[in-house]
Amino acid sequence: MLDKNKLIILFFILFFSLNVFAQNKKFTILNLYSDESTFKNVQTINNILVKELNRKNYKIYNEYVYKNELNKNLGFKTLFDFYKNKYKSIKFDLILSSGDNSYEFLNKYKKTLFSDTKVILGDIDSNTNFKNIQLEFFTIIKEEKSIQNLLNYISDKKDYSKEIYILSDDSILSNKKINEIKNEILDNKSFNFHFLNNTNEKDINNLDINSNIIIYSLNINDKDKFLKNILMNRKNIYSLNEDLSKYNNIISFVHSDILLGNTYTLIIKALNKGLTFDKEFLHYDLRSFIFNKNHFNKRVKNQSFFDKNLEKLYSLYLDNKLLFSFIFLLFSFLLILFVSMFTKILNVKNKNKEINILNYEIEENERKIISLTDNLPGLVYRSKNIFYKDIEYLSKGIFDLTGYTKEQITNQNPSFEDLILDEYKIEHKNKIENAILSQSTYYIKYEIRTFENKIISVFEKGHAIYNSLGELLAIEGYISDITELTIAQHKIIKLNVNLEHTVYDRTVELEETNKELQRLIADLQNTHTQLLQSEKMASLGSLVAGVAHEVNTPIGLALMGTTHFLEITNKINNLYKERRLEEEDFEEYLSTSLEVANSINFSIEKSVELIKSFKQIAVDQSSDEIRTFNIKMYLEEILLSIRNQTKKTKHHINIICEDNILIKTYPGAISQIITNLVMNSIIHAFSNDEEGEILIKIEFLGKRLNLSFRDNGNGIEDKNIKKIFDPFFTTKRDEGGSGLGLNVLYNLITSKLKGKIECNSKVHYGTEFKISFLTE
Repeated sequence: MLDKNKLIILFFILFFSLNVFAQNKKFTILNLYSDESTFKNVQTINNILVKELNRKNYKIYNEYVYKNELNKNLGFKTLFDFYKNKYKSIKFDLILSSGDNSYEFLNKYKKTLFSDTKVILGDIDSNTNFKNIQLEFFTIIKEEKSIQNLLNYISDKKDYSKEIYILSDDSILSNKKINEIKNEILDNKSFNFHFLNNTNEKDINNLDINSNIIIYSLNINDKDKFLKNILMNRKNIYSLNEDLSKYNNIISFVHSDILLGNTYTLIIKALNKGLTFDKEFLHYDLRSFIFNKNHFNKRVKNQSFFDKNLEKLYSLYLDNKLLFSFIFLLFSFLLILFVSMFTKILNVKNKNKEINILNYEIEENERKIISLTDNLPGLVYRSKNIFYKDIEYLSKGIFDLTGYTKEQITNQNPSFEDLILDEYKIEHKNKIENAILSQSTYYIKYEIRTFENKIISVFEKGHAIYNSLGELLAIEGYISDITELTIAQHKIIKLNVNLEHTVYDRTVELEETNKELQRLIADLQNTHTQLLQSEKMASLGSLVAGVAHEVNTPIGLALMGTTHFLEITNKINNLYKERRLEEEDFEEYLSTSLEVANSINFSIEKSVELIKSFKQIAVDQSSDEIRTFNIKMYLEEILLSIRNQTKKTKHHINIICEDNILIKTYPGAISQIITNLVMNSIIHAFSNDEEGEILIKIEFLGKRLNLSFRDNGNGIEDKNIKKIFDPFFTTKRDEGGSGLGLNVLYNLITSKLKGKIECNSKVHYGTEFKISFLTE
């Protein structure tokens, strides 16, 4: 009889053995993936599972869920029947489902096929409706990637830099996404954001070593080398758009099959340890999984119970070593015997199941192949000889091709050979025989007569099948209708013949048209040159008229002074001759003559100044010579030469320029430009009685001269701003405007001075012309 202690020993021996057996039981996983997933995606996830999960403890079955495009429910029903037969004796601990097809199939058939098995859903469309899902059995992994998640991740660190640099290229798509990111972080005051375009390695090396770098997009040469170099001394590098996890120092906040595989692995290990989840929806953002991590390293209840009784079991073992050893050996022997017998039975059962599954798969594949060939356009055949007299297989396309049924052709009533037109039969036979002898593929075009007595063109391609001894077994091939193609080819040949004549005629016409166009272009160029010269001479003529008017005033004053001087001189001379000259008369003469002489001198000097200015401006405008001159003094001379026009207005013209700036360029071009701009403002910018301001500002940097001409007038409408430099465009044509002033100015700046001009204007606020060019 066994006492109480021995019974306890036996109990713990049995418990220990059962516990060991339970530990050796494999955790069985069914990995379902949708047929829209690429093989690479599936292989990546499967490789991670195989690598991370010990084969001794886990068993993984991989299946894909396809759907029939014509009838999805029919496709799912076929899969249901297949899985029901294949896995009827397997109890799965967990099902992994990747893709929408897998989810739809499980949501419909899981309750029948896999009852209470837990399902993990991954790679699901974010717009999928989970309204009818059984949340007690389904756990969904939802991908969350956004700039905000990344910023939260950085904030979770103990020591983090507030400086964040976001790298991108200049593509349209990247700029659009960067603008979205800027809107998301608009109210974020926790970081200082910097956006870098087309960054190079030197730019990165200049940044603080602790700053955060976020890579959105890089469009550079040798991208791999660039990424490896920037990783040498940095750790705070993240990717927001591309999976760069292969670089150890880059944390990728994007969807990745590697990430999904690691997620599956962690969840499987947690479930196998008996852990429970806090939520049914798992969100991953490369930082954490939302399940009870505090339980992860704890033992399950059974393991805790075992720990409590381990010490007591060891004590009983010390008191009853012989009995314990005997019972253990006996139990071990019986267990080995039982396991051996059970294994043999299980192997036989598994082999039978595998044979049944293999037969089912063979039948299913044959059904698919037959269905595929029947749906193909044209005819697919297999025959034991070249005359189609012993047909092994014939697709349903025979009816669409010939009008005869499959049974008629198979029973030689009529045979397919009878349908071939007589003039093609010999060629048809010879080509197939030659292909069989040379063991090559044959290609034949010929014509057949259909049931409706219609002649159609067909194309046949086939090859011979041989056994291991080289003996002919059969010929296989397909025949398709090419009637429409043949008709089209004939039409193309006919069109090509006509096209050659049409092309020749059009070529002759185009040559004549081209000659006429060249003549017109030459005339237009001459006309344009003449118009520009006319505008230039008109400007010079206006200058001459203005200066003549200005010079007339001081010359007239000088003439009046001279006349008066002659009168008082004659008067004093007569008094002297008549000896009636008194001291008072002579003193009055001296006083008056001094005033008149000063007046005459001032008028003549004014005239000389005007004539000198006019002479220089006129010479500059009529010549194309380069010379060195003081820009400020020259601008003042230009304004003086057009004073006849400007003095009629109330406008104030100011020049902002340093006194000692000397430049070497075309002075005539500068004179023409300033004159046209001033007259353009007087005519277009201001009303008749309006008092306006015109500002000319000069900046000289190195050899580059920047000229700004600004008025506070009416401004230019948006619809006209792009046309102001076009020839003949004017808004004052009814008032005599030619539309060539700004066009001449544009040509002088871009062609002669090799510079550039731009115009900025706002209605009611004025207009500014910015001119820039290099001097000699």
